[in-house]
Amino acid sequence: MENRKDFDFAEKSAVCAAIADYLKSGAKADGIFDRCFRSARAPEARAGANAVFKSFLRNFLPIKSAVCGLCKKSPRPSLKAALFCACADLIMRRKTFQAVDPWVEFIKVKFSKGESGFANALLRKIPEILERTEKEAEKQPSPENLSMAYSHPEWLVKKWISEFGAEETVKILKNNRIPSDVFLRSSGSKSARDLEKKFENSLRPSPFENFKILEVGHWKAAEELLESGEFYAQDPSTSFAPELLNPKTGESILDLCAAPGGKSRMCADLVLRSAGFDRSACSNSLLVSVDLPGPRMEKLSENLSKIDFIKSHSIASDLVSGSLAGELEKRGLPTLFNRVLLDAPCSNTGVLRRRPDARYRLEEEDISSCSELQKTLMAKAAKFTSRGGSFVYSTCSIEREENSENAEWFTGNFPDFELVQSKICIPGAFNDGGGSFLFKRRS
Repeated sequence: MENRKDFDFAEKSAVCAAIADYLKSGAKADGIFDRCFRSARAPEARAGANAVFKSFLRNFLPIKSAVCGLCKKSPRPSLKAALFCACADLIMRRKTFQAVDPWVEFIKVKFSKGESGFANALLRKIPEILERTEKEAEKQPSPENLSMAYSHPEWLVKKWISEFGAEETVKILKNNRIPSDVFLRSSGSKSARDLEKKFENSLRPSPFENFKILEVGHWKAAEELLESGEFYAQDPSTSFAPELLNPKTGESILDLCAAPGGKSRMCADLVLRSAGFDRSACSNSLLVSVDLPGPRMEKLSENLSKIDFIKSHSIASDLVSGSLAGELEKRGLPTLFNRVLLDAPCSNTGVLRRRPDARYRLEEEDISSCSELQKTLMAKAAKFTSRGGSFVYSTCSIEREENSENAEWFTGNFPDFELVQSKICIPGAFNDGGGSFLFKRRS
């Protein structure tokens, strides 16, 4: 990002507008950014702007503290947004002064002479303040200092220290501050391998099988790879649950809470792989993907439309209050499945690097609320698992209440299920975090 040439005046203005909108409304960041960048002239420009916006979100607390601490009175909202944006860009450039001058010039055009002079003086002091905040956290890693330096809620930092220890917590906090790589999952077929060779300069290996990392700026290659249907953009951690489920050709698969469809797509690819990539051998397999009625269903249906080697259906149904069994019967589909996957709604604490604004919406009581909803969903999902069938429960949370405690609750309340395998993944340099649990229903 330090040498990009595409982050021009228009993109700066749009990012500032996005930050101002976020500060005013507190709405979800993805929606705000999409509104502000509908007319982005190129994927590269959009990506550059998005990187600065995400940098702001990942470093919101130290940026806010540094800027507001230097202001005798609060700047008007548009100037504050520009200052926050400049700080986010400065952090991306490793807190050097290289980012200051372009932003001072930008502020000169957008604001008054007095405001631009104030901004110039303020931004020159920011690197030292940010550096001091981080050093203080390293010197005295208290929850308060770590919360400020790495921009996480203090209650969550305390909780993680209690569960994982201080050293592991610092690793999680640091990883959550690093921009995520773009991962493309390959189906593993010959066609996919041929495409990998064609775009070998656009992809590099990852520690995870069939996952490639997209090189920065290679958006045209990504478009062709994704349009082929042989690749899907998703984090490696999302593969753990489908791999535990391990669906085979000839089986029926039910994917609950399925939108936008990444795990459904992977389940289908695993079926194809089990058939030695013989597409004709998969025609007796069934995949049913379910999610709540609403706009997410459109994306789910779009993803299922790219699966043409097994029978697939998308169903809009509320698993808690709706009648999924009735919806299945209407379509002549089974109500018991060999393999059931429930990727449950959760607190998202394993994906705070990829969804940085989620950390500021999260409240301490949300963990227990999520856990209760998850128990309800697990009980519902169990009813659709056939005798001798497999049920996988997964979250993108790293909280004990949403993972191991729910697994213990499930086996205690559903004695015809036994826990066969589990995997807890802590956020790392190459992956998000989450939990996956494989249960087998006794015959």
